[in-house]
Amino acid sequence: MLFVFDVSDSMGDPADPSKPHGPTKIALARTALAGALDELGPGDDVGLRTFTTNPADPAGPNWRDVVEIGPIASRRRALREAIASLEPQAGSPLYSATRGAFDALARSVDPEHINAVVLLTDGYNEDDRDSDQRSLLAHLGANPDVRVFTITYSADADFTTLRKIAQATNAWNYDARETGDLADVLPRALASL
Repeated sequence: MLFVFDVSDSMGDPADPSKPHGPTKIALARTALAGALDELGPGDDVGLRTFTTNPADPAGPNWRDVVEIGPIASRRRALREAIASLEPQAGSPLYSATRGAFDALARSVDPEHINAVVLLTDGYNEDDRDSDQRSLLAHLGANPDVRVFTITYSADADFTTLRKIAQATNAWNYDARETGDLADVLPRALASL
């Protein structure tokens, strides 16, 4: 499983807009993700990738593998440290990040396991270089061995697109538009893999 985490600038917004001095979306997401690691079994392979636009290098990828995919038993500490250090950065290249994660798993499909991307975002595609949704969905539907589970995090997230991404790969979209629900939604999503 490759967990793909949105670190766009909007993740620094308050999780509850009515409480401007309350916890940010990224703070709640870090806590929920760290807690959800307990849902993974000792035989699971997992990695963590972050995504955001990178205006300093417009030709480079819009994502970074923070923890390479490998056995959870040997990566749990690295994952917890990486999750604790996640910070908001720039925009949200949703389409290219989704395609990149999907392709990374498709190159090394393990027929004995579920090959899954779990994508958490509070936004929508903000990358003009990659804005063709129809092309993305066709690409995702071309390889039935990789599934993309999406988590719609906050009312600002593009629920419709995230649902389409999940459906294109015969997966599910998990609804955490109420940001406080993420602590319950994320473990359920990981437990279903």
